[in-house]
Amino acid sequence: MRLGISRVKIKPELGLSLDLKFSLFEGYARTNMLIRVIIVGGWRASANPQGDTKLQGSETMSDKTANHFETLIVGSGFSGIGAAIELKRIGMNNFVVLERADDLGGTWRDNTYPGLTVDVASTSYSYGFAPKSDWTRLYAPGAEVKTYADECAAKFGIRSHIKFGKSVKQSRYCEDKNEWETTLVDGEVYISKYLVSATGLFGPPKLPEIDGIESFSGRIMHTGQWDHSYDFKGKRAAIIGTG
Repeated sequence: MRLGISRVKIKPELGLSLDLKFSLFEGYARTNMLIRVIIVGGWRASANPQGDTKLQGSETMSDKTANHFETLIVGSGFSGIGAAIELKRIGMNNFVVLERADDLGGTWRDNTYPGLTVDVASTSYSYGFAPKSDWTRLYAPGAEVKTYADECAAKFGIRSHIKFGKSVKQSRYCEDKNEWETTLVDGEVYISKYLVSATGLFGPPKLPEIDGIESFSGRIMHTGQWDHSYDFKGKRAAIIGTG
């Protein structure tokens, strides 16, 4: 996947919009997608794949004590980090990144199963503004991709903007004030002019719905929650899925 910032626009009536261009491989066909990730105004979006952020229109705001930032980013995977880097580049430094986990990296933080690699050539799996030419393999291991994310966050000074352990419950737009009110699961509130939804395409791991799975006496493990302490030696293992 190659990720680049393709356009930044500021309009008084809408606010700021930032477009990210992704180049993906879907099966064997190459697909280019243009995704607008900063959401301003009365736009609506359904629950994201992670299931913990809802964007809704709202005409009222609570009077709760809130944290105020110009821009709020939800998620610190590659999209969130990339958006944060671009905000700094254009001088919009008053932003915060909310991450529900205890580290950045998104899917490359969560997935650590044996044999994990990128599914495109490593040379194309980098930001356009921070190319990496010293990948150890043509299809780099997941841990190396996670390290690259850490290096980019450090190089561009993003980690200090990230608040870890912050799980978003919902975000509501206040039309009267042209502000977003983002509420966390623990009740903490953030107010921002701009909202970036960078929650990614993959939600929490979900086990297949198989009759009798709840009574299976063996060990059930999802690749997204790999238990490296489990010893497979001498055991029969079945793998479901061909991804």
